[in-house]
Amino acid sequence: MGARNWLITQINGSDEELEWTPSEGGPSASEVVYHATIVLMLVCSEIADLLGITLAKQEEKDADTIEGRLKVNVRAVYQTFREIYEHLTDENLDEEMNLPPPSLLKQGSLEIILRIIAGYHVTHHAGQVALLLRMARDA
Repeated sequence: MGARNWLITQINGSDEELEWTPSEGGPSASEVVYHATIVLMLVCSEIADLLGITLAKQEEKDADTIEGRLKVNVRAVYQTFREIYEHLTDENLDEEMNLPPPSLLKQGSLEIILRIIAGYHVTHHAGQVALLLRMARDA
């Protein structure tokens, strides 16, 4: 959950700052957040399917700002992650998984895959969000 908290603390800006894109190209901070959460949700969904876990339907929540919507989305995705994790056993975590394309992380133990996607991947993108928002404020 540390990666989730780190990402949420980086999402701090006006709608204009969160949607700002560098003049040389690249994604906005909000696009980076959506990328990180979509990848985690896809991995969680794939793991749930492979292990026969039925996920609860997430309630759709909305917010008045882009910042609010991004934070709601991050929390919802990590709720799904938590739900998956509560169903796992030590045996599941040691199980070798093969993720389908377009995943670049093709094979590894379920524990390693979850650590990479829910931890390192999200933390990496939290850093991008922080840099993009700083660039947007300086633009």
